Amino acid sequence: MEFLKSDAELCFYFHRGDSLGEGGSGQRWDSELLPKLINMIPVSQTCAILSDGEPGGLDRKYVESYGELNIPNLQGECTYYFGILTNKEN
Repeated sequence: MEFLKSDAELCFYFHRGDSLGEGGSGQRWDSELLPKLINMIPVSQTCAILSDGEPGGLDRKYVESYGELNIPNLQGECTYYFGILTNKEN
């Protein structure tokens, strides 16, 4: 959460989430915290996003050019979401 207080300019966002259970952070970066991340993108700039949406899913109302990518792995298959985030105003 300290990252949200930094003066970093976000231009690429990758998030591989974790669980809500024991040992997981439970931080909802792709849903509840996504508007705060968007504020870190310079105004009128874009930011590429790649995320698994865990936990809490991906709030698609902020994502332009949205798509999904299913990647096989040892546990079966993982769905990643990709697109563009834009800070239209600060």
